[in-house]
Parts: sequence; structure tokens; C-alpha cells
Amino acid sequence: MINKQKTILHSVNKDQNRKIRILTWPTHEGYSTSLGYLTNVEFHLIHQPNGKRWDFHTRKLPDNHYLYFIDPKEFRGECEFDFILAQEKTYQLPQALNLRDQLGIPVISLNHTEPYPNLSVKRLKKLQDMRGDINIYITEHNKKTWNDPDGIVINHGIDPNIFCGYIGDNQDSVTMVNHFKNRNVFCGWDIWDTIRKEINCTLIGENPGMSESINDVTQLVNRLAQSRVYLNTSTLSPCPLSLLEAAMIGMPIVSTAYQEIPNIFEHGVNAFLSNDTNELIKYCLDLFSDKNLAITMGNNARNLMIEKFSIEKFISNWNNILKKDII
Repeated sequence: MINKQKTILHSVNKDQNRKIRILTWPTHEGYSTSLGYLTNVEFHLIHQPNGKRWDFHTRKLPDNHYLYFIDPKEFRGECEFDFILAQEKTYQLPQALNLRDQLGIPVISLNHTEPYPNLSVKRLKKLQDMRGDINIYITEHNKKTWNDPDGIVINHGIDPNIFCGYIGDNQDSVTMVNHFKNRNVFCGWDIWDTIRKEINCTLIGENPGMSESINDVTQLVNRLAQSRVYLNTSTLSPCPLSLLEAAMIGMPIVSTAYQEIPNIFEHGVNAFLSNDTNELIKYCLDLFSDKNLAITMGNNARNLMIEKFSIEKFISNWNNILKKDII
């Protein structure tokens, strides 16, 4: 529970002219890039010895993000924070709740993932019951899997002025995943590995010995835009941001149909969806051989992204959250 006396004093003493300050941890570089559009917010990220570090191979640090290599408790009395942001439940959220009890700062729990498969009923229930003062989910599907009827869904936000310019001259599929093999249960490495033996597949991401990341967004978009098809093989990801970014570029999408994906895309209209590997291969080959079909499907995918995943909606939804009176 929040110490209400501390929180009230904190609110009274807050300089209304300064930016909102959020204490958090490095988590999802792509999502943090979108948070970089919040011009009235600063994110102060804690690097801890055994915790995740910011992956500079993946994305540059946004201008409103700051890295620290100290214990969060050392900030006490040095910097005034308005929220603590935890972006996963098993490691960050317990720390955030402890800090809330010590400092009287409300916790935002942001959930990017689904519960890990094969969790015991007891463990799953414990994680589902562990919540912040404000609980945000990136899709309706992962809100449901965390069993939170009162949770708030904020869809990803993507800048159409940056993610654009589909060309599709290369007759290949491209997939963007970091640490693909190690994330097989979520990202579907086995599916992708089977497909790449049958068709021309390109991998982008931090995968030692196989591929490298492109951390400059302009260069990344230019590289993605050259490939004919974006191939997504995720199995336990609510909806990969990389998939949505490719769709915003105007790439035709070939994807598995798990979690939230079939609720976003319509098969045959703005994507080709299947959980059958042979069908995924066929859809890629069809698009390789018919560039006009690729352009049509890509345009439909981009129009869908502009409608549902605009960066303006993302900014507005987050600003509404940060204005909430949580007492």
C-alpha cells in the first residue's frame, strides 16, 4: 500500500513546472524509444549488477532517458520521483513495490509479455495478484492472461513518418528478433529455422554468429524496406513491436496467428496468417513471385497501423495515465 501521507506531501511539494520523473529499469529498447516521444517525462533507468542492461546494439538511448549504476535507494533525498515503472513481474515489480513502501511513490506495472508456460497454478495466481497502483497491458490478450479486468490497455505507438518507404526489391523474407534461439518459446525459433531451409530468409538482430542488430532507426527501416516480406513466427508474444513496425513501413506480413495477432490483422486482407509452417512458406513464395500483391498487402497493413497504432494515440494515452490521481 502507498503511504498516503508521504504521497500527499510529495504532491504538494512538487514543482509543477518541472517534467514528470519516473524511476525504472532498462527493459524493452523498442518500447522505450516510443516513450521517448513523451516530451514532458524523464525516465531514470537503474542498471543493477545482475539485471538487464540497456542494449545499445538494438536502439540508441532516447534523449529523455538517463542511466544510473547505483542502488535505487541511493536516490532518496537526491531526486524527486513521481512514479516507479516496472515492466515485468518477476524481478522488477517486487523491487518497485518495496520501493513504493519505503518512498511513498506510486507504481505503474507495465506488462509486455504473457505468463511463462508451465507455471504452477500457485505461482501463476501469485503473479496475477501482484499488481501496481496502475496496471497497463500492451494488448487485450495479455490483460486477459494476467486476469486483470481493471487493467488499462495501451497499444504500441509507431511513427509513420519514420517507419515508411517500402520498396521490396529483394525476393526474401526478413525477421527481426534478438537472442532468437534463447527465446524460442516466445518467438518461435524452431518455426523460423524450418522455414529458412525452404526459402530465402534474412535475420536482423543481436544473434551472435548469425546476425547483428541495427541500432540506427533510419538504417534499420531502410534495410527492412528492401525485403519483399516480413516474416513473424512468434508463439507466446502478445504482439511483437517489430511486426507492427514492419507493417507500418508498408511491408506485406506473413505471420503465425497466436495471442493478439489474429485480433489485429485480418487474414487475406492486411496479412497472411497461419500456424501451419507449410502455409507460411507458401504465402512467402506467393509474395516473392507477385510484387503487385506484395504492394497491395503492404499498403493495407500500413493503413491498419495508422488507424490503430498511431504515435499520437500512444502519447495521449500515456499522458492521461500520468495525470491520474492515484490516492
